[in-house]
Amino acid sequence: MSGKLVTLVGVETIVEAEVTMSMLRAYGIYTNLQSNGRGEPYSISVVDADFETARALLSDIDRTE
Repeated sequence: MSGKLVTLVGVETIVEAEVTMSMLRAYGIYTNLQSNGRGEPYSISVVDADFETARALLSDIDRTE
């Protein structure tokens, strides 16, 4: 991995985080999960070079719901 990690999205549950990260990884996008451990939302980060692609993939999912 080269590049800077940038926050892509925040999610409420670990299940939502794992599903989102799994989908992005299936497209070859490196993901990183961050949590402060205090019950606050989880943050999913991606490498800056993959940000637009990842955002588009998540946007496609939102339109189908």
